[in-house]
Amino acid sequence: MGYGEWQLSSSSDVPIQQDLTSCGIFCLKYLERYIRNTDTTAPLQVEDERLNIGVEIIQALQPLPKSCHQCHKGPFYMRRCNFCLRSGVCNLCSCASPLNYW
Repeated sequence: MGYGEWQLSSSSDVPIQQDLTSCGIFCLKYLERYIRNTDTTAPLQVEDERLNIGVEIIQALQPLPKSCHQCHKGPFYMRRCNFCLRSGVCNLCSCASPLNYW
């Protein structure tokens, strides 16, 4: 098969959009699941996923603080919390509950 030739294939076990506006959500979430090696066939809650994508974009645009929001040490090895995804925790800290973020 050369560079100009494409082979069309489809799969019946992945979620399919039911409207004309959710194709981006389906593409992004399929790729995310594929890359993370998670279940690509699980159903999508489009409105929830749309909100989650918006939150992730806004969080990614926030600058990292100068110190960890948990232990107040820093500014070395800053990252996002694995629990709440908030920017600005050091490698040793993580939130105990989502209430620490809000």
